[in-house]
Amino acid sequence: MHPLFIDAWTCAHPDEPRAATVGLYDHDQWPDGPFACDFIFVTEDLKPRIAGCDADQSSRSSDHQPMWLELR
Repeated sequence: MHPLFIDAWTCAHPDEPRAATVGLYDHDQWPDGPFACDFIFVTEDLKPRIAGCDADQSSRSSDHQPMWLELR
């Protein structure tokens, strides 16, 4: 049996739009503008431990925005 994976962003931000993870600053590579294409998935047993999940919208260190996950 394969483990079930859960989208951590959806658990931390129910009913909110997903944060953009590309296209915020690199408009040459992402001419269509910002959108979300990076995700953090956890196994179902970790779902109750999700305390936060976000994307750093201010970082310019890559063409992708770094994401973080906080477990309690």
